Order: sequence, then C-alpha cells, then structure tokens
Amino acid sequence: EGVANIRNEDRIPELPADLVVELAATFTAEGVRLVCPGPLPPPVAAFLRLVGHSEALAFGAAERQDPGLLAEAIRALPLPIPEAAAWKLAALAREREFP
Repeated sequence: EGVANIRNEDRIPELPADLVVELAATFTAEGVRLVCPGPLPPPVAAFLRLVGHSEALAFGAAERQDPGLLAEAIRALPLPIPEAAAWKLAALAREREFP
C-alpha cells in the first residue's frame, strides 16, 4: 500500500480534471488500484484548487526560470505570505538556479 500521483480526470469531481492528485493506492502484480476519497467538503475543495493553481504557476516558473512567476505562485498559496517575503523567496530560488 502507498500513494500514487496521477492526473485527476474525474476521480475527485470537485477538483479540475488536469490537476495532479495524490491518492491512496494498492500495488499488486495485476496493477495499481486507486482509492478515491468521497465527496470533499467545500472549504477543502476550495483550498486544494488554490494549492493546485499555485503548483501549476510554480511549475511554469521553473520551466521558464521566471522569478516573477515564482513570486506569483508563492502569493497564490492560500497562506498569509507578505508580498516582500514572496519576492525574497523567489530571489533565493533564482540564486540557486531553480534546482
């Protein structure tokens, strides 16, 4: 038993189909059996949509090596991160050349 990261498609209907989700899974010789959760409470679904959007921005920032887009990704997190801190984190990532 473990977890699998997989494109959502319709496994969690409250989340976008193209979002990568982490689901509980069982691995056997026959393959992978995913365990989909039941309906998400609306506040949980809203939180996960925001995190997913932030992760998509962060991926784009890494692809383009764009510190401005990385700062936007950090600001998109559903956390109280001050604007200056977001830019400082983006600058630190730039110094490390997006590992």
